[in-house]
Amino acid sequence: MEMDRAGAELKELELEMDRAGAELKELELEMDQAGAELKELELEMDQAGAELKELELEMDRVGAELKELELQMDRAGAELKELELLEMDRAGAELKELELEMELDQAGAELKELELEMSQM
Repeated sequence: MEMDRAGAELKELELEMDRAGAELKELELEMDQAGAELKELELEMDQAGAELKELELEMDRVGAELKELELQMDRAGAELKELELLEMDRAGAELKELELEMELDQAGAELKELELEMSQM
């Protein structure tokens, strides 16, 4: 009887060990699956990091292009200012020339008038 009970306990222990082994196998499978999911997430993070790096490089390129365009605009603005000043100088010179021509015409008219007065004397 003691043997039968010991045999039954042994059988029960073997069943518990089998159940524990099955649970252990199940946990190992879950851990493997979780590990695979973790690897997949790490790959996705690496890919996202690479895409972010690419976007940062593109932003740097666009920033450099923008800086170059700003410099070109500054140069164009300076050239425009210079052209405006030259045009103003030219217009001023033309105005001065017209004033001098008018003064010359007036002086010529005065001279004619004086000559006429002199000839009448």
